[in-house]
Amino acid sequence: MGISNTISSLTGFITPLIVGALTDEQNTLHQWRIVFIITSVLLVIASFAFIFFSSSEKQDWADPIPSEVILDLPEETKKTKKLYSPLE
Repeated sequence: MGISNTISSLTGFITPLIVGALTDEQNTLHQWRIVFIITSVLLVIASFAFIFFSSSEKQDWADPIPSEVILDLPEETKKTKKLYSPLE
């Protein structure tokens, strides 16, 4: 998790450097077209990686583990306990 977060955070630092280098002193339509082409290519590559490496199988960690009762109230408390109502 930390590695993927680091990699995704690096784009916030690298992207302004690349855009600045490509559009330095020549802020033309051609320079910005190169920036958008690079962005489009990277998004397409990421999409294909997701399509090829992802699966729709339910993972073991997604199944809830039946656990024991966390809070066991005494019987007299259960009888007198009122349900919460937002209208009261």
